[in-house]
Amino acid sequence: MTQCLVSSTTLSITSLSTDIYPLIASLRPDWSPHNTHLRQLTGGINNTAFGLFNNLDQSDALVIKIFGLHTEVFIDRNVELNAISILSKYELAQPILLQFNNGIIYKFIPGKICSRDDIRDINIASFIALQMAQYHSIPLRNHKQKPCLIPLIRKILSLISDSKNPPAEFISLSSDVDWIEKDVLSQLIPDPQYGIDLVFCHNDLACTNILYNSLSQSVSFIDFEYCTVNYALFDVANHFVEYAGYDQIDFDRYPKKDEQYRWLKIYFEARNLKFENQEKIYHLINQFAALSHLCYGLWALAQVSFARADSDYASYSQRRLNRYRELKVILFNKWLPQ
Repeated sequence: MTQCLVSSTTLSITSLSTDIYPLIASLRPDWSPHNTHLRQLTGGINNTAFGLFNNLDQSDALVIKIFGLHTEVFIDRNVELNAISILSKYELAQPILLQFNNGIIYKFIPGKICSRDDIRDINIASFIALQMAQYHSIPLRNHKQKPCLIPLIRKILSLISDSKNPPAEFISLSSDVDWIEKDVLSQLIPDPQYGIDLVFCHNDLACTNILYNSLSQSVSFIDFEYCTVNYALFDVANHFVEYAGYDQIDFDRYPKKDEQYRWLKIYFEARNLKFENQEKIYHLINQFAALSHLCYGLWALAQVSFARADSDYASYSQRRLNRYRELKVILFNKWLPQ
């Protein structure tokens, strides 16, 4: 396995076009501004990624991922680095070539970032199901590690509580989380089994975190900030929720039963599991979809304090939390008064 280099350098986006070359001298000693070009690949509050390409041969291209300011408040970068280390052993992620003070460098992965239309294309959806099955089949060494869902939500709630103006519904949402942790999850998945119900999950499979390579007819997942042990069906449900997109969110795009069944059949076969009790699994996924809306609605609400003034996290949060409230009856249907 490639040895990861470590540097105390801090990169700035404004001076990246010149500062990057001394940093990668041990990786690409012949590269310079004269024979390469730099291109921004993605940009957001958590990270900004750039591709550095050789003008004559792009097969050796690098990705420079610069962590966003204050993202350590939300993201445990050690968890992310550990996830990449695990995934690279199974050739599910590129190994980190160099770790610097505020980011990482790894080999470029060919492919285009998926749109919300792409991820529900029948062929691409099947590749995603197969890739997720590979993630969920990674052997777990620690069978005492708890699923990350509730700890993540608790961390987000703490950030919201510490903000200057917690929303009026904060107490009600916190109460829901208490109820979910105490009663609901144990009813959804009684006695969860490691390697079956609790697996190594991506936990953030938005379309922008999926690359589609039309030449190799395959997909790759990227951005592993939240990648750790969790409920397998949460990972599935959270991906289905992302069919709605982000910029022009449309929850009516959430996959119907036949579309879910087609996807799940591929997924379970790839995991060497029987797709039994289909109605029950379909209902469980819809319940976990409600949890996805709660988790990432709260996540967006917490981001408001750190985002740019022109960001739309407040609106996005309200839409996700409103959708959670609409689906709450599905999640709590065994516990709500009749």
